[in-house]
Amino acid sequence: EAALAGDLSSFPKSFRIRKEGAQIIPVNTTIIVGATAPSEDVLAAAELVNVLTRVLNTRVFAVLDTEVTDDILRLDNLIVIGNTSNNRYLAEFAAEEQALPDTAAKIKMVSQPTNHVISIFGKHSLYRRKAAIALAQYTTSRLHGTELCVTGDSRNLAAIDVVECNQIDEASRTFLEVEGLPLDVP
Repeated sequence: EAALAGDLSSFPKSFRIRKEGAQIIPVNTTIIVGATAPSEDVLAAAELVNVLTRVLNTRVFAVLDTEVTDDILRLDNLIVIGNTSNNRYLAEFAAEEQALPDTAAKIKMVSQPTNHVISIFGKHSLYRRKAAIALAQYTTSRLHGTELCVTGDSRNLAAIDVVECNQIDEASRTFLEVEGLPLDVP
């Protein structure tokens, strides 16, 4: 089967419906956080549930990774939040997560035959929460393509910089300099 069309610029519109032949089917959205997730990941999920419930006009759920069923994985659009050590559904991104600086998170969208999956992952939960906020603020975040990185001043949750992932090293370096942190921080 061919994958559904969509990238981050089509979010959240692409999360509303799925076409099967001539039939249009409303699609639920499930947000998955790890059972051992830190509070920032849980807050990120809550913020997305709040925004998406108002925007999508479909059902939006938040569940732990231990509660996910095959039907959820197959039929619902998914937003998966965490890192490879606290959310089993992010294991495939271990190498990408390792390559990210500590001061960044990645938003990655994959379209599959029956649903869309957005993964928000990174080493530090603060930056994962910033990425979720950027996704929730989709009208002003300049989302595009299938993956973006998020960084920003760690002292200010609202300071969010959405950049191409190939630009993350320079953006991260700038924030380290601003915060007076040593530049040799990984």
